Amino acid sequence: TIQENSSSGTVVGNLLATDPDIGDTHSFSVEGGTGSNLFEINANNQLVLKSGVVIDYETLANPTVTIRITDSGGLSFDKTFMVSVTDVNETPTDITLDSLSVAENSAGAHVANITGTDPDGDALTYSIVGGADEALFEISDSGDRLHLAPGVSADYEADSQLEVQLQATDPDGLSYQELFTITVSGSTQSDGEAPKITSVSLSDSNVVVGADGYE
Repeated sequence: TIQENSSSGTVVGNLLATDPDIGDTHSFSVEGGTGSNLFEINANNQLVLKSGVVIDYETLANPTVTIRITDSGGLSFDKTFMVSVTDVNETPTDITLDSLSVAENSAGAHVANITGTDPDGDALTYSIVGGADEALFEISDSGDRLHLAPGVSADYEADSQLEVQLQATDPDGLSYQELFTITVSGSTQSDGEAPKITSVSLSDSNVVVGADGYE
């Protein structure tokens, strides 16, 4: 048995030989198995985790390893062992927003759907924990949507980029944080309304002159 994410050189087990020929010396080697790339045998005849290897429960929970024992006369015997990897709760690793912009002058507008990545596949809880503009945002009741707070509108002219820091937390309290910049989309008119014609002035050069005078 070995715990996932164990450090290089962690001992899985001690190797012992049984030989009818008393006095024979023996050597051990790794010859195969689904975990042959994960393990090696050290100078003390111990099966250990290789240097630079990460063992992950979610990737391979029960690797096998075939060990060969060879005696001093060159005779050998192979045996396959199954190693049990113990699962360890791991910290969430990412938060993703499906949009990084919001329109100005839209009070309480939806900004983005929130998703997260957890190596154990745990359900995550999201919260706002910081950012220069955290007071402008809220997480929806469903827990997976980022909105502007009720009654709050983004103003492109006042601040075209808003910062908010989100946190993803797993059921055991392990968490991951990420800072996001939300771009405010400005309207084509500063007041958000269609233009209006309030007056028209004409000079003589703009007027068509007919046979009877101005028309």
